[in-house]
Amino acid sequence: MKTVLKNQKTVSAIVALALAAVVTFVAGVNSYGVTSNEAEIVFDFDETALMERAIADLEDEVFDFEEEVSLRTIKIYNENNELLETVTVGQDEVVENELTQQRLNQAEFLSEYNNTLIYKISE
Repeated sequence: MKTVLKNQKTVSAIVALALAAVVTFVAGVNSYGVTSNEAEIVFDFDETALMERAIADLEDEVFDFEEEVSLRTIKIYNENNELLETVTVGQDEVVENELTQQRLNQAEFLSEYNNTLIYKISE
């Protein structure tokens, strides 16, 4: 008789757990739907009008896709620390003036700061 009572308790416990699991599962599935707060908010818009407005906004904007040209400034000083010449060139450009190119070839590189190259001619 004790075993029958024990079996009934076990079966009752299993049924209670199964019922709890089913209730929890159903509540979880129902929570993924539209909630009562979301049901009050209704979006009524025309998609074509919205797309036309977005396209018009894009046409109004000006896009500048030019690459930024990095300019380098070259300063050449003499042995008395007097500025002889300042030249501004692009990143891949060369110095076109012959006198400046000769001075640059004679000078020693000292420093570079913020795209400014500093050279000094020492004799």
